[in-house]
Amino acid sequence: MLSKLGDMADDMLNNRMLAFDIGTEKVRAWERKKGLIVFSPEGETDEERYTTANATARGVADGRDLLAVGDDALKLQGRSLKTRVQVRQPYNDGAIRVTDEDHEAVRDMLEYGLEVVYGKFGSWRRTSSIGPSFPTTILTAITHCSTTDEQKSLENTIRELNCLPRIVGQPVATAIGAGIPVHEIPASFLVDIGGGTTGVAVISMYNIAAEPVDYKIGSRKISWAIIDGIRDDLGMLVGPPTAEFLKRNLLTLGKISYDESRVVRGKPIQGGKAEPIKISQRQLQKWVRPLLMKELVEPLRIYLEDLTPELHADIQERHIQLAGGGSLVKEFDEFLTEEVGIKVEWVENPMFSLIIGLGKMLNDPKLLKLAEQSLLSENEKRMLKACNRAEEPDSSAQLVVRAPQKLDTTIPGIPEVNHA
Repeated sequence: MLSKLGDMADDMLNNRMLAFDIGTEKVRAWERKKGLIVFSPEGETDEERYTTANATARGVADGRDLLAVGDDALKLQGRSLKTRVQVRQPYNDGAIRVTDEDHEAVRDMLEYGLEVVYGKFGSWRRTSSIGPSFPTTILTAITHCSTTDEQKSLENTIRELNCLPRIVGQPVATAIGAGIPVHEIPASFLVDIGGGTTGVAVISMYNIAAEPVDYKIGSRKISWAIIDGIRDDLGMLVGPPTAEFLKRNLLTLGKISYDESRVVRGKPIQGGKAEPIKISQRQLQKWVRPLLMKELVEPLRIYLEDLTPELHADIQERHIQLAGGGSLVKEFDEFLTEEVGIKVEWVENPMFSLIIGLGKMLNDPKLLKLAEQSLLSENEKRMLKACNRAEEPDSSAQLVVRAPQKLDTTIPGIPEVNHA
């Protein structure tokens, strides 16, 4: 009875607030009072318990019935006829595709998250019986390279669920969740490696201090480099789950003193039965390092060279902060340190930094407002590009620099997640 009265009071006071970290590969959620949401209670690791795949499965026939969401939907890939079941992963390179099918898939994912938190027939669906009902607030983040159309598509999807959208800048939210002192004047440098993209941002006083960029490299491309290497060098075919297993359990980007190996099963290109394949660490490095050098290391070197001397000095002193689930490859930090020439270190809870940051904002309106203001307008993006690359700025564009504010952003009860 008291619980129901509490839910009714939350409806009246507009206290239902839920944050989503919607990634290319995974989805995480945080409820304002409950904290990090468990998607799979039977999961053995934090990743298995607190994340689910960003995927949905619908029937192709008339009616397009929703068959599965999350991890269950992803398991249907390769196990069902495409003429009967359509499995969609609506995010591509870190942004929602703006097709009707992908728009529908994102709505299915958000609705699934709401049902996990509030129940299938939870009060977020209905009007309060004792007065006007306020919508549940859904908070999520987008990269600074997202287009206006992509942002509007996400906002419209949230409104279709009768919820109120709040959108913030992903780099600032991730940095807050990682405990990086972004409220200070000296700048912090964040490299956030996700499933589809790597976001790079320099942050000072809750603001973006240099042109933000997204590189089209993430954990998905690393997995495909392994798949392509096994096919080209060994003449065998393996799928993404096998590549993911090798990436997580065998791949190392550091120096190899003892060349470990694992045995997996693959299918010969020429046909025939599945056979065991022995894969070594040196082979994985051979396939993955050239990709990372071309699409991550070289762009990072150029980006650092183009920064102002003041920003470069701050980064040398504070180091490069590494976040995101895609960064959780053995000795990724040492690899980048050696190749870029600046100390690189993992943040605390790299896989959960963004959702932790969003969760903190749900309980701190001032922090939420600052994160919303961190999103750059098109004029600001052009101004930052001009300022940080010694180009002549557009006189019509005005870059607003906001005063620093020190805020207590600590929330008790955040689970510890080891990246090792």
